[in-house]
Amino acid sequence: MDYIFSLGRIKASDVARTLIVFVSVFGANGNIIEQGEALPAIVGTRYVFRARKQNDLIPGSVISVTVRDRPGNVSERDVFVKS
Repeated sequence: MDYIFSLGRIKASDVARTLIVFVSVFGANGNIIEQGEALPAIVGTRYVFRARKQNDLIPGSVISVTVRDRPGNVSERDVFVKS
């Protein structure tokens, strides 16, 4: 799985049959800023989550991604924003 944060978008790609990609964005203070499902990209196996709320992603912010696939596997990963 690949997680890339760039310009308010998170891309998750997976070669398995992904059913859902759920994203949560937490501020440096631990409060949730936003969360929701990432949507399948038009082409390929990527899913894209578009941030809708302003978040400067200061050091200490966390992006949490949960992916569930068709065989029933669950993969979770947190991305910690560093300086």
